[in-house]
Amino acid sequence: MAAIFSQILNMSMTGSVVILLVMLARLILKRSPKIFSYALWSVVLFRLLCPVAFTAPVSVLDVVEPEQKETSNNTSIVTYIPATVNTQADFIMVQPDEQQVQAESITEPEEQIQMTPMHAVALVWSAGMTGMMLYSVVQYLGLRRRLVGSVQLKGNIYLADHIDTAFVVGLVQPRIYLPSAVPHKERYFILAHELHHIRRGDHIIKLLAYLALCIHWFNPLVWLAFVLAGKDMEMSCDEAVIKRMGPDIRADYSASLLRLATHKKILSGMPLAFGEGDTKGRVLNMAKWKKPTKWVVAICVILCLCVVIVCAFNPEEEIPIEELTRHTSEGPVDTAIGDLCFTYPGGLTSEMRDVDNWNEEDKARSHRDLPTRRPHNHFFIDNGVDFGGVVDFIVPEDREIRLEEMNLPTEWVGLDYIGGSSSYPYAEMEYTLIKDGKDYIQMYQYTYSGRGYFLWFYTAQGNPAHKEAILNSVELGSFSTTATKLKKDKIVSLGLFNVTVPKGYGYYRNEAKILEITKKDLFNNQKLVGCVTAITNPNLPMDTAEDRVKWVEAIGIDLSYEGKSYGYSITDEKEYGDIYVNREEVMHGNTVMAENHYIYIAGDIVYDFCFNVLEIASADEKVLLDSVWIKESYMTSVHSDDIITDSQLIQYGSLHFSLPDGMEAADENGSIALTFDGRDIGGITLRHPEQSNSPDSFSQDWQAAMGVPEASDPAMAYMGGGSLYADYQITYSPDVPLNYDENGNIVRDEIGIYALDNEVTHYFFVDGNDIYDIWIYGNRLPNISKENLMKSCYIEGITDLAAIEAARTEEEEALAKCRSVMDAMKANSYKIISQQRHGRNDNATRHEWVYSRNGADWLSITNVLHMGADFDSVTPYSTTKSTLCANGQRFSYTGAEWVEIADNDSIRIPWLADFIWDEGIISYQGQIEDNGTECIMLRVDGQYIDSDEYDPHYFVNFYFNEYDNFVNVKVQINLFRENEIEVTESIISLDPYIVAAEINQEYVSATGNHLSVPAPSLNSSDTALERCKSELAHIQSCSQALVCKRDDGRDNGIIEYWKHENDWMTIQRHSGDNMIAYLCKDGSYYDNGEMHGDKIGARDDDGNVLWKAGKEPQSFHIPWLSRYQWNDKNVHYLGTERANGEISIQLRISEPFPGFEWGNPEYSVTMVFDESHLFLRAELSVNQGHVSDSAFTEVETISSLWSVDVAERIDQEYQRAIR
Repeated sequence: MAAIFSQILNMSMTGSVVILLVMLARLILKRSPKIFSYALWSVVLFRLLCPVAFTAPVSVLDVVEPEQKETSNNTSIVTYIPATVNTQADFIMVQPDEQQVQAESITEPEEQIQMTPMHAVALVWSAGMTGMMLYSVVQYLGLRRRLVGSVQLKGNIYLADHIDTAFVVGLVQPRIYLPSAVPHKERYFILAHELHHIRRGDHIIKLLAYLALCIHWFNPLVWLAFVLAGKDMEMSCDEAVIKRMGPDIRADYSASLLRLATHKKILSGMPLAFGEGDTKGRVLNMAKWKKPTKWVVAICVILCLCVVIVCAFNPEEEIPIEELTRHTSEGPVDTAIGDLCFTYPGGLTSEMRDVDNWNEEDKARSHRDLPTRRPHNHFFIDNGVDFGGVVDFIVPEDREIRLEEMNLPTEWVGLDYIGGSSSYPYAEMEYTLIKDGKDYIQMYQYTYSGRGYFLWFYTAQGNPAHKEAILNSVELGSFSTTATKLKKDKIVSLGLFNVTVPKGYGYYRNEAKILEITKKDLFNNQKLVGCVTAITNPNLPMDTAEDRVKWVEAIGIDLSYEGKSYGYSITDEKEYGDIYVNREEVMHGNTVMAENHYIYIAGDIVYDFCFNVLEIASADEKVLLDSVWIKESYMTSVHSDDIITDSQLIQYGSLHFSLPDGMEAADENGSIALTFDGRDIGGITLRHPEQSNSPDSFSQDWQAAMGVPEASDPAMAYMGGGSLYADYQITYSPDVPLNYDENGNIVRDEIGIYALDNEVTHYFFVDGNDIYDIWIYGNRLPNISKENLMKSCYIEGITDLAAIEAARTEEEEALAKCRSVMDAMKANSYKIISQQRHGRNDNATRHEWVYSRNGADWLSITNVLHMGADFDSVTPYSTTKSTLCANGQRFSYTGAEWVEIADNDSIRIPWLADFIWDEGIISYQGQIEDNGTECIMLRVDGQYIDSDEYDPHYFVNFYFNEYDNFVNVKVQINLFRENEIEVTESIISLDPYIVAAEINQEYVSATGNHLSVPAPSLNSSDTALERCKSELAHIQSCSQALVCKRDDGRDNGIIEYWKHENDWMTIQRHSGDNMIAYLCKDGSYYDNGEMHGDKIGARDDDGNVLWKAGKEPQSFHIPWLSRYQWNDKNVHYLGTERANGEISIQLRISEPFPGFEWGNPEYSVTMVFDESHLFLRAELSVNQGHVSDSAFTEVETISSLWSVDVAERIDQEYQRAIR
């Protein structure tokens, strides 16, 4: 038992390290889709349940350096608690292969195992684990009792009377249980949520997570991980449902979640409940959800993969330096030994061996803090024979390298040598060691940043070509692994100093606040080529040359070296900077160090722009210097003088922003006080937290320590998270229900936001260790002004101004796109369908309204559904109201006929036609894309209807398809309130002839007379094609009920087709009484593919379809009117004929008919209209004269374009299918 617990303890410690890293990754991913946070917990579960893991060079466990035991060539077990902890003198740990021998020796009674402290702890652990498992079993049995009497709804879905929330129970065949009282509409959300859980296997994952919790019950981090993983599981599932069903369901979905909330944590393996977890957090997460862009998804995937890789693998066991390390390369390999970089030829073997005469005193002779590791001799081996290598060493403090004092291999000591300068790149000296009167070894000396290297070769061994290749490929340099490589030019700042870093270079601000500039070398590393350092101006005189030397040394440039090998020059007559300093060091005829310092003086601050001349071309140096510019002033701290006002542009420290109209800013003891129309609305201050980058950043305690007053008030509740504008934002409000005052009355502010007077939101902008805090009182500033203020904020030198400009451009283009839709209404000829919902849930009433207008004539048809019915419901309308205004007369339809009425009733005009863009106060809220559909979200400040019952603002979403064509607009009024209104409007047609023809048809029905409707002749190609194209677009924009009559000479079939949004149904009746039917509803498919006697297609005795669950059909007939995508290049006008009161436009389509790609590459279509240009039918002729048995004709007519009729017909069959 103790041995088992020891292993569990080691696994728990490993899991703790991984949990902490995953929690840190969750903070980084807090604004990303929760599926990524949820995925990270899988590696925690793996670590808590599996003792064995693969090994890898990179592992998070390197931090704690555990012991390891290999279980195979690629796997190991990590150990923190040594085995001796589990043993006493009387207790022996027996290995499997030793069990028989040990069993023979442990036979005496006095040698029985005794109780030890580890045994006692193991027994407590076992009892705790057993107790938790029993607790879960008891909970499960109690749940089963409450499910007695449940009724199957369909499939694996059941209704139960004695449960409060929906949940999933079962492993192999999981079932979904719903409370019987759940309204019909809410079932769609709940079922979508629970089915996603099942598809993803969450019911199994939660059980495994609870098993891990039972095993590691003693570890508080595991409890925290269990809770957080459950929260991420639920939130990711919520987001998946919203992504699938559309963001418009969020309000209803949230209401369902709040009503079915369990209000408690379910700490057991089952069930998986719909309402469990952080309900408030889930609602807020859904409110903020938007579809991530591709690059955000890519970054999240990369981050998750990195976390999984470093957490899932055990570290490779380090090989002691005394052991031999050998590697053979198949091709050329870029190699770096310290700062010595070269290309290693293919086919050679490299081997690292210990140097046998390492002098420990060498450490003390380093002139800088170098790693105190032992040097190694790297050997090059060619065909099994040593032919060269590398020895590294520390350069002496006096920089004089004496070969006889270096730590060389023992066999070289005492050999004679000759030396001199070298012609190879970067080699400072070249030596030849002589043995027995013959050249024995050639050595090449390199030094860089205090470290030295001897690259050596045997003169009589190895391939000379390999030696030449290595020597000619040598590069020297330090590398910055944290530098950011740029894909385009970028302005980078250090205080007042600004420089444009070109594409291909990198930059990095190190811990000393020095701006490093790097460039990629041939080894794919970023090599340091220059840096910018900010220094306090020493304010010393610079009148003489001696003064200038003292000034330069005072800012940190070392000029103290003396001797022939070192030199410098100082001048103030240089093209760049105020002072120029050049330093060079030469050793044995070679330049080993060369620096150019361009010094810029900006008041009390001096900027030293230094270049490593050996690493950067003069042309690149000039490009960087040409881009330098210095701001005019520098704010060293935030005092009243630091607040710079330029009209409406404000600079406060490194924070820049613009004041909207009506807002004023004033200095108030080093902070900024903001007012709007003379009223205090908030302010700005600079805060200095001690640990701005700690994991607790932006917590309430952290803010209280930083000086945020609301954070120290126990009567204030808070809600924080990511921000659209800042690095973080948090809202504080009184600790009472958000929308009510102390007396229980709703408090409504001047812009319609329910908030108390002292609610305040803080927006935090981070600049290193400086935090700029902008706080705004929630009910004192119009939203449009607050948004304009926050959008203008940026941090100098940190904020990506190009990204801000891109966001501004995106906003302008989005607004222009929406406005173009509104401008199309100005033609005053349109047909719009509007679906309206008044109220929420079962108390809502719904209208469907079609409004057609052509000039002064209009037609309004409104249908009102029963209370609580949905647009897709089979419930008939309770009332229908139609009004016609034409030729100055007004009529009302009574259900049997049109009756002329007085012109005194006001008729509401659709929002698309009524809203005046230039007179509205419109705020851009962002845009999201989902499955090719783009949604542009706006807020309009102003009442939708002039009444106190409506908020003084509402929300408008414009939807466009993947071709940028307008789909519909959704207007939301009184959002989340009981009297909420949602209006969805679609443009059916903008063709004046279609609209005029429909109004004329009703006017003829009312009066027997025709309106004077101007119509094109339809005799020309342009007018005829445009009329047909417009009619086809009109049909395809509506819900459709179409009838196709096909004749191929053998089978006179009739095909009926219905389509409403994403739902559709087709019933095909063929000769011989054969019938084929398909139905798609809410993503589920049904068909009647069984035989009915000797007939195809199952049906009942009355001829109705007998549906069964099926799969998505591979192919079925969709009418041409519904599927054809008009292509101007392929549609050709043949002529127009008039006969029997009909106008026939004859077309030729130069592309194969869909489904007959192998047939005739063209077919003919005749579009038939009546004399008032109202569409009647389409006549098609396919494969005529091509293949006799594939030729057919087809006539397609419209049964209905009324969405309610179509949806009702589909739903009728769907209800029959699921019974």
